[in-house]
Amino acid sequence: MLFENVNYFTKDGRLRFGSVSTENGRIRDVRMQDESYHAGARFLLPGCIDMHTHAMLGSEYFGRNAEAAAKARRALAKSGTTSFLFATMALSEAELIAQCARAGKAAELCKPSDDTEGESRCLGVYLEGPFLSYEKKGAHDAKYLHLPDKAMLNRLNQAANGGIKAVCMAPELEGAIELANDIKNNKIVSLAHSAADYDASLYAFKNGFSNLTHTFNAMQPMLHRAPGPVAAAYESEGITAEFIGDGVHIKPAMLRILFRLFTYERLILISDSISVCGMADGVYTGVDGQRIRLENGMATIDGTGTIAGSAMPMFAALKRLISFGIPAEEVIATATINPAKRLGIENKLGAIEEGFMADMLLCSAKLDIEKVFISGKEI
Repeated sequence: MLFENVNYFTKDGRLRFGSVSTENGRIRDVRMQDESYHAGARFLLPGCIDMHTHAMLGSEYFGRNAEAAAKARRALAKSGTTSFLFATMALSEAELIAQCARAGKAAELCKPSDDTEGESRCLGVYLEGPFLSYEKKGAHDAKYLHLPDKAMLNRLNQAANGGIKAVCMAPELEGAIELANDIKNNKIVSLAHSAADYDASLYAFKNGFSNLTHTFNAMQPMLHRAPGPVAAAYESEGITAEFIGDGVHIKPAMLRILFRLFTYERLILISDSISVCGMADGVYTGVDGQRIRLENGMATIDGTGTIAGSAMPMFAALKRLISFGIPAEEVIATATINPAKRLGIENKLGAIEEGFMADMLLCSAKLDIEKVFISGKEI
């Protein structure tokens, strides 16, 4: 398949103008005609890689209802996310084991496969619960919170065929630092749902933690006399920061500041989408039984002001970030090549490069998705 006169995105974070051809599920040839992108031309972008998404269209991606789960994975792909990590909630160990088993099987040991049958490509599991702080639990059910437990993690990872890629923990919890140091060489250890202050966070980033989960949310704020985990992450070498770009979880001014503070190379756009994503306004029963109110793009636990998660797919958030005045190339990188690098698959996914998998979005000059391709097949 040949795409001519398109703006395409490269692994060095640049938009170039030229032609791209694909063959047998891979990008075969990339021919640059101009080092700068052309206004008015269509875009050929790598599919988004969402490291942190729970659900869509009323179903988790690996919930008990296989038909609804498959429908959610297809909708995820259609929305522009062609690869993802399945993010769990704090649930019973038995339910987590079942979900990890389904996700691990779909991910084929979390190695990208060539045939997804129109579904977004599962790359593994993002274990958000249950090693979280009660004080900053957010939408997670308190009765399922658990102190960091290596044996439990091993059981979950075994169920996922070794497919747990990221483990979230509140570093102030007993056993968190020890577990982080133990798994840091083969898992992303992420500070999440934590009451840790600046000093505790700084210590965590020196002892196995290497990522911030949904920056600014479910953590101590960044204040002038109490700088908190965001400042600790900024001052620690090699720490990446996930963020939700819907403009609800973080206001536009703070998003612009975040890009200037960390620079785009250290940022990873996530959706943190939950089951109401893609639904009309209303009150729904979430996958964990909680009542979720969706109103004007904000999903909250019904009867409270607690944000339950995002209702915006990742590519829609990408476009919104650009509308906030953040440079397009920087935003695109946070949704594509940056998560690919974090997952160690930057030689396969995340850019339009020769030999890469042909997971691509053909978009109009206004960045509206026209076609989605996974392994070179239009879905």
